[in-house]
Amino acid sequence: MPLYVALNLTEASRREIWKRFPPKFQEIKADHVTYDFGVDKDVELPEISDVSAFAYICDESLEALIVSVNGSTQRLNRIFHITLSRSSDRKSSESNRLALHTNKWQTVEPFKIDVTVAINETE
Repeated sequence: MPLYVALNLTEASRREIWKRFPPKFQEIKADHVTYDFGVDKDVELPEISDVSAFAYICDESLEALIVSVNGSTQRLNRIFHITLSRSSDRKSSESNRLALHTNKWQTVEPFKIDVTVAINETE
């Protein structure tokens, strides 16, 4: 299974997100930000000094927070985000496409998110 560098949210950050954005759909996520996808198990982990949420986006069955990581919103051709929740017929990876619709971002008061950097395996 492919590996990826993840910024895994702390339980305290997850609780804070759910308080601010109660899940709208049955599959509740809010567990990580993908930093880099398709990495080797011995990849050097990045230094992360700041992860902040600043926008929200939602369609009929998927919702996400748009975040900046060390001051940047972009990773390659993707936008840093956290999938919050989704319907059971959607995949979390679909948040990548949703996040590209910058005209649909709803600005929120920025807030910090605590994370730990790790290598995760895809589901």
